[in-house]
Amino acid sequence: MKTETKEISKCGLYCNNCGKFKSGKCPGCEKNVKATWCKTRICCIENGYSSCADCTMTNPRECKKFSNFITDVFSTIFRSDRPASIEYIKKHGSEAFINLMIDQNRMVIKK
Repeated sequence: MKTETKEISKCGLYCNNCGKFKSGKCPGCEKNVKATWCKTRICCIENGYSSCADCTMTNPRECKKFSNFITDVFSTIFRSDRPASIEYIKKHGSEAFINLMIDQNRMVIKK
């Protein structure tokens, strides 16, 4: 199975399992030029990172651009663990993360 690593958002979501992405209502992180509000996306683009998994500066749980009040609220509501996704990508690689998300039919690792 060929996997599309460009469909992993900068913050560790797998876009191909997202309903908005599938329906064409969202272009995905890489192509979403309207997402100028996303500090994580901006940081990754400025530093040439595919995702936060490429960052060697800090742990995503400690990064203020990655973890903040709003992301913490969404994490609680949706029981998602984006930092765990980033850590999984760092440890196992993007393709392994995509295969895990395909197997689980999820966009992100669940809390």
